[in-house]
Amino acid sequence: MANKIILDFQSFTGINKSLEYFLGDRIRELREILHKKLNGRKHDVEENFYISEYEDKLNLDWDRVILKDLFLKIFHFTTRKQNVVVENIYNLSFLLSNKTDFRDFFEQHNIKFDIENQLMFLKEEVIDLSKEDLLYPFFNVRAKIYYDCEVWGFLKIKDFSKYNNEFPSRPEFVSNIASLLDNKNEFLANWAQTNGTPYVIEFIKPLGSTTIMTNLITDKKKYIKSTGIAEWELKDKTENKKCELEIKRGLCDLLIDLYISHLTNSDHNELRVVLQNGENVYKNHITKVWEYADFQKTLES
Repeated sequence: MANKIILDFQSFTGINKSLEYFLGDRIRELREILHKKLNGRKHDVEENFYISEYEDKLNLDWDRVILKDLFLKIFHFTTRKQNVVVENIYNLSFLLSNKTDFRDFFEQHNIKFDIENQLMFLKEEVIDLSKEDLLYPFFNVRAKIYYDCEVWGFLKIKDFSKYNNEFPSRPEFVSNIASLLDNKNEFLANWAQTNGTPYVIEFIKPLGSTTIMTNLITDKKKYIKSTGIAEWELKDKTENKKCELEIKRGLCDLLIDLYISHLTNSDHNELRVVLQNGENVYKNHITKVWEYADFQKTLES
């Protein structure tokens, strides 16, 4: 790989730098266009901005943007043992199938899983998670393990509590399991004592190994499909020139959307990203481990 470009959607400095990669020296002209369009407004702007409408005027060279060079800066929220050296982030299926601290905690409470055969062992009870008529609390567990087990993170996050009110106490899956137990309070107290220290893990991943969930930013963008999700899964698309251009425009539009939000004090709360099925995050991908309180301070400054 000739050049690794890390796109940062979280900070205003990062958004500017990322836009500069797409636009080069044309970024000054774009800023002038945006400031004229906004005309000093400091509230939500309903009008959409599409770079495709200005690319001829700006004489943009999209060929200079190489999708395979693009990496995303991602933030993952988790709780671990206090003062633990965070090395890897595994998808939920891996965590429950292998010898991990996560699996050990559940087994200490007589909760086990046979992931391959879709079985859950809850003390003396055996639950078939593949059943169509599965009771609602167990349905949540099944959904997490088999349909929503990938590693999730955020490209942009303002207030994580608005997304998940369980955190920083515990991951959502721990709460799902607790809802099944008679000794729920004891179980959660034990989690807090042994694994309840909150961290934010900052890491980078290639754009092509992720899916960006843009429906939480806006539902008006042209590059979002009718489902409200822009599935920029590049593995099957990178040879398609038209699709490559759509992705480049879409990323640029998204960065401009965040840029405008900052200028108008209408900052969006979150922008989620999910890794491809089976993808994990290893030590060499991690750039920083934040204590949760320290990360929160960066959002207030």
